[in-house]
Amino acid sequence: MNRTILVICDREEEYCCRLDGYLREHLDVSFEIVDYTDPDMLTAFPRKKETAVLIIAQNAFEQTGTAGFDRILVLDENETTAAVAEPGTEYAETTVEHTDKYQSTEQIVRKLLDFCMKFPDGAGQKGIRGRDGAELIGFYSPVGRCLQTTFAMTMGKILSEKEKTLYLNFEPYAGRLAEETEEDSDLSDLLYYHECSPDKMPLYLEKVRKNIGGPDLVPPVKNLFQLSEIRITQWTELLLEIQKTAKYRYILLDLSEIVHMFPELLRMCSRVYTIARADEEAAAKMRQYENMLQKSGFADVADHTLQLKLPAQAELTAYIRQLLSDEEKDHAGI
Repeated sequence: MNRTILVICDREEEYCCRLDGYLREHLDVSFEIVDYTDPDMLTAFPRKKETAVLIIAQNAFEQTGTAGFDRILVLDENETTAAVAEPGTEYAETTVEHTDKYQSTEQIVRKLLDFCMKFPDGAGQKGIRGRDGAELIGFYSPVGRCLQTTFAMTMGKILSEKEKTLYLNFEPYAGRLAEETEEDSDLSDLLYYHECSPDKMPLYLEKVRKNIGGPDLVPPVKNLFQLSEIRITQWTELLLEIQKTAKYRYILLDLSEIVHMFPELLRMCSRVYTIARADEEAAAKMRQYENMLQKSGFADVADHTLQLKLPAQAELTAYIRQLLSDEEKDHAGI
């Protein structure tokens, strides 16, 4: 039986409502969320075996105990309890863990995801909302310093205004993005999680994804040697799984040639943007790239590639909006 219910219990009605609202807005799962402000009502709750996790305030837990639930996350209300609580306490067939009630709601959600991932069934991971056929959009140019990443991230911000969008960076040196996410789990961690337990991958994605304004993103791989050693089959399997199980309309791939057999990823994309520059050296690199595609069996990549010469950076956002509008009209036959 799929566990599709998340129960929240806290006597503080305002706190209960805030946590409920945050989960509905920020956690991309299709759980049915049930709230209680009276702990005594938990005992009579009839759907305990369908419940992924009971999230309960410490004072309510002290009053009711497990109340028949088998997976419980206690929100500790004082520092002493939080400091001495065991990370995982077993009550017969019940697992209880503790976390600080007054930490940020984002941290509570991450603790909830960590807790869910400990169970063989993923504690409701099948509730992650997927959508069929998320569109892969590729960005690659053999020409250096051409604003490829700026172009990709700007397009991601525009697309995310209307649709859920995920940005993935495959560069060996991802610049400010790498610095801003240096302490976070990255794309290599997501790949590892997926290979260890594919059934829980949607929960892992929910755990590692970040949002720093615009599209969601998974922090880029920190070690260029590690990035170069990951095989193309590992990347394709991961992307297919994200397409199948995640909730994104668009997945943007900001690629570099350090990725093993990177044209295979371009082949998976419905469209590829290649940035050109108006100088002889850049033109020579573009000819060499096109020749490589032809001789290596990737001639079809050119069929869905659009070569662009970008305007000044200050005009880039307006340029991309117009580009997307024109493409939408072409697709609609207008």
